[in-house]
Formats: sequence, C-alpha cells, structure tokens
Amino acid sequence: MATADDLIALTLWRPWAWSVAAGLKRIENRGWKPPASLIGKRLAIHAGEKWDPDANAVLRAGGIDVPSKGHHYTGAILGLVVVRGALAPWAAGLGMALSSLLVVANALRLARP
Repeated sequence: MATADDLIALTLWRPWAWSVAAGLKRIENRGWKPPASLIGKRLAIHAGEKWDPDANAVLRAGGIDVPSKGHHYTGAILGLVVVRGALAPWAAGLGMALSSLLVVANALRLARP
C-alpha cells in the first residue's frame, strides 16, 4: 500500500494547477519525459506562486470558467491525479518545443488544500 512517503508532487503555475486538480485539464505540458515508474502512480498537484497571465484566455476558449486570481490557493496541494501516460508533442499534432505531454486522470480535488 502506498504511503505519504511514496507521494510526489508537481508544482504548476496558477490557474493551471486548479484546472488539473479539478479534472478540467487532463494533459499537462512538460519539458521533460516522465520516468516509466511514474505511470499509474498518484501525483499531488501543488499550486505554485506564479500566475500565468495567458491561462485565463486559453481555459475560457475551452469553455472553462476560471475563478478570479484572488480565489486561487498558493503554495498548497490542491488535489491528486493518476498519471496515465505520456505523449510526444509531435504525436499529438502539436508543434511545441516540449519533451512530453503528461496524461492524467482520476482527479481528486481536496476540499481543503
């Protein structure tokens, strides 16, 4: 059985952390390829201090209503997800300079971060 010692976290800029923890964003762009040992594991989603000023427009274009910046936690674990796999950006049809797209599922948003 997994323990808290086995849990690792991924820090994301806000509001991306909120959208992943809420299960609204299931693909996370990464500049690194995740180790095979991460696939199938729970990953804690941590809300970093930085705010991505372009994120609201991107999320809203996808039909996601983003709470205002003042309603986002900072420096807290917002939830847990399960890593389902990773895709190469070119395989997903994206022309981005990324190493991988992390596929997550089974989001569990914490009631109290």
